[in-house]
Amino acid sequence: VTLAMQDDDKCIIDPQRSRWTKQWDILMLLALAFTAVVTPVEVAFLDEGEYITPLWVWNRVVDLIFLLDMLITFNMAYQEEPDIGGHWVFSRRRIAIRYLCTWFVIDLFSVLPFFLITLRYDDLFNANASDDSNNVGAMTRATVLFRVVKLLRMLKLARIFKATQVIERHILDVVLTKWEWTYSQLKAIKLIAWLIL
Repeated sequence: VTLAMQDDDKCIIDPQRSRWTKQWDILMLLALAFTAVVTPVEVAFLDEGEYITPLWVWNRVVDLIFLLDMLITFNMAYQEEPDIGGHWVFSRRRIAIRYLCTWFVIDLFSVLPFFLITLRYDDLFNANASDDSNNVGAMTRATVLFRVVKLLRMLKLARIFKATQVIERHILDVVLTKWEWTYSQLKAIKLIAWLIL
């Protein structure tokens, strides 16, 4: 792990020099793609949530990846917008403030364990699937909770917009270092793209 050492902000990850951040970004894009495909299908068509199934386990693995990403984001330097200089910021305080003001709330809600509300603790692995002796009141309550949790799971889809940051960081790296474009050229291209849209 390559770390940028500052006076008061030690152990800040420098994404330009770190070898593993590119692999982490690929893993994050895969997790976001999984979320983009699986979550809408789950919410619309599947009755996942009451029992531990292979899909349930995969969802928890993705949640763990997102949780680790939150911890990494609090410790990773970021590049300012080209309009204000495009400098890299290594101040832990500024990194935390920026993250708390932008993606933190969405990231936090996407990893909260809402599944604990609907999980059936008496029969975690659906061993008694053929038992129809449940009373109607318990089924109604479970159905309502299950639908609420399904809607809350849709919050994960908001993380997909974070993929644009990962892609933009890699595009900026290629454009500025390998192609040697300037920020004014990037601004002109961005303006032309907006006009075309």
